[in-house]
Amino acid sequence: MSRVLALVNGYPPRLMGGAEVTLHMLLVHLAEAGFDVQVLTNDTHAPITASYCGIQVDRATDRAHGESAVADADLVISQLSALPDAYAVGLASGTPVVPYHHGPGTIEPLEGSEVPLEIYNSEALAMASSFGGQKAVLYPVVDPKEYRTTPGDRVTLINLGLWKGGNLFWKIVAGMPDHQFLAKRGGYSRQIVPEHLPNNVEMVTNEIGSTPSEMREGVYARTRILLIPSAFETWGRVGIEAAASGIPVIAHPTDGLLESLGSAGIFVDREDLDGWVQAISDLDDEQHYRAKSRAMEERANVLWDDSRVQLGNVARLIREVTDR
Repeated sequence: MSRVLALVNGYPPRLMGGAEVTLHMLLVHLAEAGFDVQVLTNDTHAPITASYCGIQVDRATDRAHGESAVADADLVISQLSALPDAYAVGLASGTPVVPYHHGPGTIEPLEGSEVPLEIYNSEALAMASSFGGQKAVLYPVVDPKEYRTTPGDRVTLINLGLWKGGNLFWKIVAGMPDHQFLAKRGGYSRQIVPEHLPNNVEMVTNEIGSTPSEMREGVYARTRILLIPSAFETWGRVGIEAAASGIPVIAHPTDGLLESLGSAGIFVDREDLDGWVQAISDLDDEQHYRAKSRAMEERANVLWDDSRVQLGNVARLIREVTDR
């Protein structure tokens, strides 16, 4: 049985960012396909050993621990800030490393590293890469049935960080006192929260969201419209999670959000405060709301079908590497 090791700096349930959840979905699929899958994290607050949804997750106690685990693996998958260490220990042990890229500014492998495959979370990101070897695209995997619920009555922002649109959110709240809002704290970056919470805003802590059911019941079942005014997104997983319930999404037109939401999304520049207020107000019209709701639900189903095909393709390519 081929052994795949994921070398990361954070992993669910301790860290539930889009990249971490997406990697977990890939590893679950690889385990189901017959690979021996293990996660090694550098998160100093993670337990020494644990299991998350059937995936073994261990904390690296020191560098020697990581080097030994990599040497015992047939292939290493890594992403984000863990990639430099993965390339270094992979090179030292002769273990091939497969990076999963979630944004530009790709971390280049060390000279001599074996990188037989690179995975990208969007077509746009793959096309922008100068990597000359085998490429595969794997959209963030969202199973609609895990998130589907009856939408609520609030306008929601998930993650109040500056680049996620925290400042814009509070301006929208101030300009729409007749609408109810939901603000969910993010698990990373400084959260922008006023000293006194406006009467039309309810806050959801970061502790809610460690499982799809928590996001479904704690966030999407209370959400009528989702806002994604991010300055940067290569995909925007929460938009597709919301789409599973037919929740319309208003987003800043990043390349990733344009690709993920397609024509089902509503796009407004994040600097256009009046445009955001108008887009929310437009959805007060029930006919318009139902049309966008149907489009979003259809989009979630299409992407679910696409991502399952992509999962199979990535598993096949990884099998080809480990069978060499």
